Amino acid sequence: MGILDVVRGPVSGHAGGRIEGPALGILAACRHRKAYPNTLLVLSEPQVSFDGTVTALASREEQARAMLDELFGRIAEVTGRDVAQVRADARRDKPFNVAEAIAYGLVESQVTARALPGLPGLARAPRQGDDDGGDGGTGAADE
Repeated sequence: MGILDVVRGPVSGHAGGRIEGPALGILAACRHRKAYPNTLLVLSEPQVSFDGTVTALASREEQARAMLDELFGRIAEVTGRDVAQVRADARRDKPFNVAEAIAYGLVESQVTARALPGLPGLARAPRQGDDDGGDGGTGAADE
C-alpha cells in the first residue's frame, strides 16, 4: 500500500481470480477498483507464522498487529464501513462475488467487454463476415 500512497497519478486496480488478505489491501489502495466477472474477493486475516526468541516473537506480533490495523483501516476507509465490522468480516473469512463486493464497497464496478477498433471479433459477438477466430487450420489432425 505504501508506494501507492505516494504515486501522484490515479492508480486503477483490476481484480481477477481470488483476491484475499494483503492483496485486498493493495486493491483498496487503488483510486479506481474493478473486478473481472468471475472474481472472488475474500475478506480475511492474513496468515502469519513466527519463530525465534520470546522477545523477537513479541516484536513481530506487535508489527503484525500494526500492519493489520493499517490493512483493515484502509479497507474501512474505501468501503465506508466501520473498522470493527471489517475486522469481524475478516475473522469469518467473508467471501464476495463481484456484485457483493460492489455493494460492500470493495470494488466500484465489474469490468465489461468493449469493442477494440480494428480487431474484429474481439470483445463483441461475432458478426456475419467475421472469421471464426481460429488459427486457419482445417480442424483435421496432422498427418
